[in-house]
Amino acid sequence: TVSPNGTVEYGTEVTFTATPDDGYRFVNWTKGKEVVSTESTYTVTITEALSLVANFAKQTFEVSAVPNGTNGTATVSPNGTVEYGTEVTFTAEPNQGYRFVNWIKGTEEVSTESTYKVTITEALSLVANFEAIPTYTITVKASPAEGGTVTKSADSVLENGTVTITATANEGYTFTGWSDGPTEPERTITVTGL
Repeated sequence: TVSPNGTVEYGTEVTFTATPDDGYRFVNWTKGKEVVSTESTYTVTITEALSLVANFAKQTFEVSAVPNGTNGTATVSPNGTVEYGTEVTFTAEPNQGYRFVNWIKGTEEVSTESTYKVTITEALSLVANFEAIPTYTITVKASPAEGGTVTKSADSVLENGTVTITATANEGYTFTGWSDGPTEPERTITVTGL
């Protein structure tokens, strides 16, 4: 805008004001190819006909992703400087034995999904948090001990991992079942806790 606008007398002081829309920033005022001001409000005393162009550019913001510690990796695509309104994707990859917990902006949790998409309206740096996956020791035994042998496919397993246990009856004994009910001598168990 310009005030006063239209036809003015010689020597009149007029003020040009540029207001960017959301997602844009003011760059400069130009007269032809000449930059006359980089201030969004420009006041001039009129000595000739004057028409100025307000130039704007899309706002740009820095985006980044960092892992908290060395238990995984964190990336964002596109990375670095992006324009206002760009959709970016944050991706967290835990190292073996760890799992993703959340994305944090400052002290605020923004997502518990390892892949997080967001439209950029400001500078954004997120931290990916990871935690160790609990490991459980697998113990099996026969009852009575002389009744047979019990084997397991692993001595320990990560939470939500699987282990196969097998019962073999000794001569003179019959396998009757596991303490939690199943009666098949070989079974695979998903370990979700103690």
